[in-house]
Amino acid sequence: MNNSTEITTLDMGCGSAKQKNSLGLDIFKSPHVDVVANMNFPMPFKDESFHAIYMIDSLEHVEDVAKTLSEASRILKQSGVINVRTPHFSSLHAYSDFTHKQFFSVEGLKSLLEKNSSYQGYGVNNLTLTHVRLKLWKAWRLLGVELFANLFTQYYEKLFAFWFPAMCIEFSLTKETK
Repeated sequence: MNNSTEITTLDMGCGSAKQKNSLGLDIFKSPHVDVVANMNFPMPFKDESFHAIYMIDSLEHVEDVAKTLSEASRILKQSGVINVRTPHFSSLHAYSDFTHKQFFSVEGLKSLLEKNSSYQGYGVNNLTLTHVRLKLWKAWRLLGVELFANLFTQYYEKLFAFWFPAMCIEFSLTKETK
């Protein structure tokens, strides 16, 4: 493959909704999947193979989030970005799919990525959280609850998340340069 046609974006857990101009990886074979592999195990790619990685509605399906993100970081080029969307813990979407193994909060993400985390040996220390956004249902957006939730995430998640459930969390992780 020459450089002009080289694919530099990986869609991990693409299913039938693969990102445009990306290489699709999923555990199940389908017309949209280019590589059949499990996100829980080492990826069949060389170190620093991709500029960007997408995990849209897939990270909640893995056994070990830290291990999966560490493996994604291994195959991500320096300063590359991992873009993730996953159901928020307050969302019905988090609990309505029996294949979901993980539930996410903004505070949990920050703990996972925190340097010298109290979760010794579990954190992911070479990725930086560069963007995070809670997306709430349209009614809550129109009432301004989403704005409040994103400005005061900790208060929202501790006090109001089950009163005004979020749909999902969208976040980006950037691989730190050496």
